[in-house]
Amino acid sequence: MFDLIDHYFWLLALAGTLFQYRSMRKRMVEAHRGAPGKAQAATRYMRRYVIGMSLLWAVMGCGQVTGSTPMVWYYFRPQDGNPFVLAWLGLALAEALLFAFWVFLADGARKIVELKLAVSGRAPVSPFMVKVYAALAPFGVLLWIFMAISMNAPLPK
Repeated sequence: MFDLIDHYFWLLALAGTLFQYRSMRKRMVEAHRGAPGKAQAATRYMRRYVIGMSLLWAVMGCGQVTGSTPMVWYYFRPQDGNPFVLAWLGLALAEALLFAFWVFLADGARKIVELKLAVSGRAPVSPFMVKVYAALAPFGVLLWIFMAISMNAPLPK
């Protein structure tokens, strides 16, 4: 079981992202029945979300398939300077920043609430809560990077 996680976490995460998209799409179709314009807009944003998440897992997968990061645990060691690990973390930070800019500068918070876009199954109740999450997301990625560097995790043999 651990061998599966060690070497194929990226594939499991990619499958989870696609499963999440299918369940989100099903909820959006039901939520916007009778409002085709809203359903199309919701689908467009969901596709962008899935593409972004899939890119993350594709970068991790490329690192593992090429042997540059033989196990998922290498992503807990950015201090080693592995290009795939740095690319993965950079992409995660870029996506968090892009999300924050969209929420604050392109009225994304209102769109998320209005279109009932939800990743976890429950649509956010207010634009304020979406803004709180968007503001914290880049700091969450930076905290992850700091913690990964600080703990100096040993790599399994």
